[in-house]
Amino acid sequence: MKKIEIQNIGNFFNDEVDDLVKLAVLTLDSRIKQASPVDTGRFRMNWQLTENKNSVSEIGGPFNNSKNAIIPPAKINYQNEKAGNIYSLINPLPYSEAVCFGTNTPPSWKNSFKSKDNRSAGWPLKEVAAVVRIINKAQSKN
Repeated sequence: MKKIEIQNIGNFFNDEVDDLVKLAVLTLDSRIKQASPVDTGRFRMNWQLTENKNSVSEIGGPFNNSKNAIIPPAKINYQNEKAGNIYSLINPLPYSEAVCFGTNTPPSWKNSFKSKDNRSAGWPLKEVAAVVRIINKAQSKN
């Protein structure tokens, strides 16, 4: 068990919360990228993290189309995750909504969700739920 001087208790808890925020943000980024469908790699590599910002520009190539590639976080306007900020994971590609949720689909999809690998519309929500479980488990250990 860690001993904490009473005058340092505030800093200790701030650090603990910052660690949970970092775990949530980076775990979701990694899980969404690994779950993303890969053709050319453009879609997966355009996932970007922002702090207190809700828009990003497209990332140009080259893209990695290996399904097993580990894509590092693309932190657009910050370096370290801190409590009290709003973090967004954004994919600015015009077809990202269709690929993720089956909404706003192009005419060629004939108003239905298309997937080459039998995934269902809304697949990112499963990753969000998994991250919530991870964070809850991490909280219960402290």
